[in-house]
Amino acid sequence: MNYRSDIERCIEFIEANIKEELIPEHIASLAGYSLVPFLPSISSLYGNADHGV
Repeated sequence: MNYRSDIERCIEFIEANIKEELIPEHIASLAGYSLVPFLPSISSLYGNADHGV
């Protein structure tokens, strides 16, 4: 599994759909994760963010 490319795919999805309702669980599933393991993966690559979950 390539975490960086998985996360980049999610970022591209967010950017392409920014005006739509974005569901965190759906975004995580695009990378093959459930939400709980997905959040630390993002933090490890991009730093800690307030994700509102």
